[in-house]
Amino acid sequence: DARCIATVSPVRHLRDNPHENMVSKSILVCAVHELEKKFPQLYYFPAYEIMMDELRDYRFYEADMAHPNEIAVDYLWEKFVEACVDEESKSFIKEYEPVRRAMGHMVMKRGAAARKFANEQLKRVHELEKKYPDMSFDKEKEYFTSLCS
Repeated sequence: DARCIATVSPVRHLRDNPHENMVSKSILVCAVHELEKKFPQLYYFPAYEIMMDELRDYRFYEADMAHPNEIAVDYLWEKFVEACVDEESKSFIKEYEPVRRAMGHMVMKRGAAARKFANEQLKRVHELEKKYPDMSFDKEKEYFTSLCS
């Protein structure tokens, strides 16, 4: 009963040359297309195609001109969630997002403000633990607890 999602990476592999990149990507897309015919539980998420068609401007790439930048990654993530994530999981993502962002926040000084910030996040994490008891939030708790000391 498992459902599977396949995709082709939107990262451009330019070590060889642009032509080889296109050939290898097209082979992968064709292979997944054939697999979709055989396995109805397989869904193809078109990350590569979205990058090439909707985000084709180089402003959506990092300086190396191969990797999608943060704007592109966020856009692809939104499209992925829209296409592949059920409503319950979307609700969790929305609730967890502030914690994820807080973990990326650089705490420059340890002190009262850092402890307050960490305690607020720990409270949020404990609420998530109650609501989602089957999920582990150990790394979040460890990170925010370390800011309290």
